[in-house]
Amino acid sequence: MKKLKISVSLVSLLGVLSLAVAGVAPQVLTTEVKADPGAALLMRVAHQQLTIEEIVPVSKTLTAYVVAPSSTAASSQKMIVFVADDQYIIAGNVLNAEGKSLTSELTTEYITRATAKMAYREASSTTWFVEGSDAAPHKTYIVIDPNCIFCHMIYQEIEPMIAAKQLQVRWIPVGFLKPDSMGKAVALLTAKDPVQALRQDEASFNTQTEEGGLTPVADDAKNPAVAEAYVKAGLNTQFFSKNGFQGTPTLLYMGANGEPNFYPGYAKGPQLQALVNTMAHKF
Repeated sequence: MKKLKISVSLVSLLGVLSLAVAGVAPQVLTTEVKADPGAALLMRVAHQQLTIEEIVPVSKTLTAYVVAPSSTAASSQKMIVFVADDQYIIAGNVLNAEGKSLTSELTTEYITRATAKMAYREASSTTWFVEGSDAAPHKTYIVIDPNCIFCHMIYQEIEPMIAAKQLQVRWIPVGFLKPDSMGKAVALLTAKDPVQALRQDEASFNTQTEEGGLTPVADDAKNPAVAEAYVKAGLNTQFFSKNGFQGTPTLLYMGANGEPNFYPGYAKGPQLQALVNTMAHKF
């Protein structure tokens, strides 16, 4: 990591700094951050409204920082920022002498992997329902919104894998895309047969309006089962947003290498099959 080629983009850094909303209490700094000149520079530029989560020395003159605005802990707002010579802030793609992206490597190590580990650890505590054989060689959680067209598309791709006992899925319903998404998520959680209810939602999915086929369940404080399901669907949605996932579907799984991982978005055909092949046989 000696000779560095630097591609600078201030847009991403400014985006993070702009999210450091005025009025948020200044971040309480650790001793390590207080003593680091580069961290002090970042905090000064951000008017103390920045969380510095990791300090990663790269070379004698270059240090990487995992940062996020103090107003949010979401992983989607975390980024890698470099400081050179304790006085120059670099946001963007930093390449080493071999042309490898240090930004990408550090993002994977300190943001993506960390998010996957935390989210995977929490996933079992969400409210989910299972589809597929326990003997399936591959297993995954999938976060879905009943009105999500990409969830609908991946459902169509995955169902044959489930039927062939190749894949077992724990479906985690959330509700945020449309006003009735939460009510449809509750419909899944309160159904006598959630797997069949999901099939109904997907079989009647309106691709023109991007709406699932289930009838939403209205919130009813007098109905304990419905009220509890609304709480659970809300907690599922908080789990999704807290971990900074960008959209549905999100696949969260243990890799065959023993490392938790996640895949954001839709995949199909050979790409999806290759992804499934990396999934472990247990949760």
